[in-house]
Amino acid sequence: MGSEPTGNGLVNGGSSGNSPVSSESGGDGRNGSSTLPRLIGVALGCRPLRIACTIALALVIGVIVFDPSPPDTSGSIFSIPPVEFAANIVMFLPVGAVARWWRPSVWRNVLVGLVCTVIIESVQGLFLPHRVADIRDIVANTSGALIGSVVCWAIAGTLRRRGRP
Repeated sequence: MGSEPTGNGLVNGGSSGNSPVSSESGGDGRNGSSTLPRLIGVALGCRPLRIACTIALALVIGVIVFDPSPPDTSGSIFSIPPVEFAANIVMFLPVGAVARWWRPSVWRNVLVGLVCTVIIESVQGLFLPHRVADIRDIVANTSGALIGSVVCWAIAGTLRRRGRP
C-alpha cells in the first residue's frame, strides 16, 4: 500500500478476515495487538459515519457562525482578541480532521478550510448586520484546519509504522 490510508480509511487494507478483530491476536489484546485500534479503523472506514460526522460538524459550526443576533461580548472571555483568535483555531481543528478523513492531503484540506472560512466571512459581512467579517478569522480558521489535518496525518503515520489501522 501507499503511505496514505486506503479509500475506506484503513491502513494496509484493513483487518484480515470478516471481523474487525484479527484472528491472529485472539481479539483480547495479546501478542502486541489491540482491539480498540482495529475497531477505530473499522469505524473510520464506515462511509455513513463519515457523512454523519461531516453533517454534524457543519451544523455545529453553522449555528456558531451564522447566529444573526448580536454577539454578547460584555464580560465574555471571547471578547479578548487573542482568546477569540485561539477559539477560532480550535473551532476549525475538526474541519481539518474531517477533511482528512475524506481526502488524505494536508494542502487540499487546508484549501477546504480556507474556502469554508471565506464563505462564512462573506455571508457574515454581507447578510448578518450584527456580525463582522474579519481577516483574522480567516487566518485563524485556516490555521485550525491546517493543524487538525497535520495532527491526523501524524497520527496516521504513527499508526502505520506500528502496523495498526
